[in-house]
Amino acid sequence: MNTAELFCQFTERKIAGNKQANDYISTRLWTPETTKLWRLGCFTEDDLIELKLFLKDNKCDPRNLEDDIYIFKNNKSFLYNRLIFPIFDPFGQAVAVSGRCFDNSKPKYFNTKFEKSQHLFGLNTTKEHIRKLNCVYVFEGFADVITAYQNGIRNSVCCMGVVFSEDHLSLLSHYCENIVLVFDRDDGGEKGRKLFNKKKLDTDNKYLWKDDSVSVKRVILDKHKDVDEYIKAQGSKALSDYLCACVSNEKMQKLLRGA
Repeated sequence: MNTAELFCQFTERKIAGNKQANDYISTRLWTPETTKLWRLGCFTEDDLIELKLFLKDNKCDPRNLEDDIYIFKNNKSFLYNRLIFPIFDPFGQAVAVSGRCFDNSKPKYFNTKFEKSQHLFGLNTTKEHIRKLNCVYVFEGFADVITAYQNGIRNSVCCMGVVFSEDHLSLLSHYCENIVLVFDRDDGGEKGRKLFNKKKLDTDNKYLWKDDSVSVKRVILDKHKDVDEYIKAQGSKALSDYLCACVSNEKMQKLLRGA
């Protein structure tokens, strides 16, 4: 069992007794079932000795916390007092974690070492829904994917703050033919312009990218800052209707609305 998986197991056991973590989860309106499904966790400095013992009991050298996934550097961790989001490959293998602060500390997120351009948060959980609908929504943040899933929009992933890459495109092409990039209102235009800046648009300018196997469209939210806020303010049906209307294929619209 790898170091990232063991760290995830340890931190998800700690979340029930952590007030800061549970207060944050409450503000997101996430249920206990959602917290368990996404294996959310937390980690404090007081947990360090117990964590090292847990690793040793599972035949894992505690030094791997620094050498393998960069949880520690010089005996310090940027993950203390943060909500832990585990990051998995499409087959459910833990590859890294991301820690989100509970207040306005900087950086807001801290990621352990992994290749962000080759992974998409949530794909291990949502891939069968993506296959069924032949469509994926690529959101910007962890909370967007989790809130959407809890509210019935289950064919999404997020690119964790990096520009959607051709590696991401290649990965998703194994699961569907229709990719819809959903950008937040604040920076959607800028990210959209950067995306595939070396590629030509489709001839009718409907797509960022289109070939025989996959198409990529861009949607910028018309209301609210991000997907999470949109759902909380107007409900998942309003968001689903808006996203469906941006998909030009009538057959695809009916399939998505029936999801």
